[in-house]
Amino acid sequence: MAHVAVRTGARMAANVVAADEGGLLRQVLGGTAFERLVLDGDLQVLTIAGHACTPEETTATSPEVLDYELDIAADDLRTRVVRTEVQAVDGNDTSGLTQARAVVGAGRGVGSENGFGEVLELVDHLGGALGVSRVVTGLGWRPHAEQVGQTGSRISPDVYIACGISGAIQHMAGIEGAKTLIAINTDEESTMVQRADYAIIGDLHEVVGAVNEEIRSRRG
Repeated sequence: MAHVAVRTGARMAANVVAADEGGLLRQVLGGTAFERLVLDGDLQVLTIAGHACTPEETTATSPEVLDYELDIAADDLRTRVVRTEVQAVDGNDTSGLTQARAVVGAGRGVGSENGFGEVLELVDHLGGALGVSRVVTGLGWRPHAEQVGQTGSRISPDVYIACGISGAIQHMAGIEGAKTLIAINTDEESTMVQRADYAIIGDLHEVVGAVNEEIRSRRG
C-alpha cells in the first residue's frame, strides 16, 4: 500500500484504528501510543490495524466504485501465490495462531527447550494454539512462527493464557486484542499479572499441570 501511495502521489496512514470528521487515529510505537492526524488530498491510502474493528454486513445495495487512473504497468502490482506451507511443530499448527479462540502463551518461565510439555498438553485440551514470547524464539526453544508480539503475530483470541511471560511492551502489543487475559507467573508485580483479568501467582509447571489433571479427571 505504501508503494501505491508513492506511485499515485497520495497521502498514506498505516495502522489506523478509527476515523471521524476530526481525522484519523492510528497506532504508533508498536501499539503503545496513538497519534491523531489529518491527511490532505482527495485520495488517501489507509491500512487498518489488525483487530481494530469488527466486520459488519453492509446495508448498501451495491458498493460505490471510484475510478482512478494509475500510471502503473499492468503487471506491476500483481501478486501470485507460489506455494502454501503449513508448519506444524510438536502438533502445534502455527498457521492457526491468529485464528485460534484460545491461545496458551509460554515465556522464559518454562525454563528450557524441554519445558513445554504441560503447556502443549493444555493447548491440546483447549483445542487452541501455542504462542511464545520473543525471548523463547531468541533462545531457539521454539520457532519464530509461534512468536506473538510486535515482531510476531498479533492475535485476538477469546482467551489468552500467559504462562511465565513477564509482559514486555512488544508482547503486550501483540495480545491487545485478547478478550480475556489470564496470567500464570511467580512475579505478582510483572506487567502481565498487573494487566490480566485473572492472575494465578505460582510456578507455571505446577499450576498448568494441576489444570491438565483436573481436565483429564473431568473428561474421564
